[in-house]
Amino acid sequence: MIRNPLKGNEYEVAVACLKREGRVPDSFTGQDYADLWDQHSVHDWPPNSPMPLPLPDVFFPSGENAFSDEALECFNNPMKGLENP
Repeated sequence: MIRNPLKGNEYEVAVACLKREGRVPDSFTGQDYADLWDQHSVHDWPPNSPMPLPLPDVFFPSGENAFSDEALECFNNPMKGLENP
């Protein structure tokens, strides 16, 4: 499986997954998602190390926790549900 075969913007491809799963509205953008990460400095941990826990309570417009295991699956596997080599 290739995580991002078209080498698109990481946040945009993650948001496409979140939209396919109905977790965010169509108006939610990759920049909105990047802003969530930036506002909470979650992405500032050292490379190749586990994500710091506990993750902050940050919510999508739907009210779902943006850093729930289910929501993070789209960031970790944005091609989820699509045909992927």
